[in-house]
Parts: sequence; C-alpha cells; structure tokens
Amino acid sequence: MGKFCPNCGKAADSGKFCGECGAAIDGGAASPSGSSAQAVAKVSVTTEAKVEGGDDIIWEGETWPKGCLSPMCCSATHWKISRKRIDITRGCCGSTMDTTDFRRVTDMNFSRSILQMCLNRGTITIFSSDATDPELKLTTWRMKALYPKLRDAWGKARIATSVDVPDHH
Repeated sequence: MGKFCPNCGKAADSGKFCGECGAAIDGGAASPSGSSAQAVAKVSVTTEAKVEGGDDIIWEGETWPKGCLSPMCCSATHWKISRKRIDITRGCCGSTMDTTDFRRVTDMNFSRSILQMCLNRGTITIFSSDATDPELKLTTWRMKALYPKLRDAWGKARIATSVDVPDHH
C-alpha cells in the first residue's frame, strides 16, 4: 500500500517528504534535506489537523533563511497563519509582534518571477484594512501550494462573519 501526503493528499513516492508540497510524511523532520535550495530555509508546513487554542493552523514558518546565509542571527520574520488571524513576529529576537485578524483581509494575490518559479518560491501579498500592516508580503518556499489554502480560509472567514441585515419595509 502506498503512502499519501497528510497535507495535500497526493501519493508520495519514497522518502520522508512529499514531492508535491514538501510536507513531512510519517513523522519526518519538518525541514527537507534532499534539495540544497529547499534546505536553505527553515519552513514548517503544517496540516489543518494542528490546533492551537481551538484555532486551526494553516501555515507556520520563517521568511528568512537561517544559518550562514542570514546577515544577522535575529533577522527572520516568523509567521503563524491560522483560520482566525495572521501572527507576525519580527525584529531582533522577536521584539515586534503584530496580529492581523483574518476578517480584516480585503484581498490577496500570488506572484513569482521566473527565478522564483525555478526555486519553488513565490510571494503571497495579503491586503487588509489593518492600520498597522495594510499590505503583508510573504515570500518563501512552496507558496504556490499555500495560496489556495489561504484563499479558501479567507473565503470561509468572510462567510462566517457576513451580516444579514433584515429589510425593514
């Protein structure tokens, strides 16, 4: 019987990571070691089953490579995106933390250059009505697989918070 990825559901050949989305299979570590381009960034792809405080985590990761390519040890931006909010921690040793409510998202798009396409990278831009961060740019590995998940979660958040105003005629 073959293995299937717990994240995207695609059939997984062999190894500890899904060839489609890069998620760990059968309890493998969360950082792939097969490709040198993928091994540069510490990215943790989570499944929808991970729950923190009653909130499903869609994606969690860092947008700056760790190790020898990092200009400073504290330069990474840590993201945690759930069905309710987008948490961002940045600055030296996580000195700045910000949260954007998913209901405040007004639009999002996915883009990537030819080089990003070759490296399996991309940029998701999230536009919101949040005064402190009206435009969030998330650029890292495997963003093409993440974009539909974010778009679906955003749609569900909009539906869950829509208000039906009764007609007073």
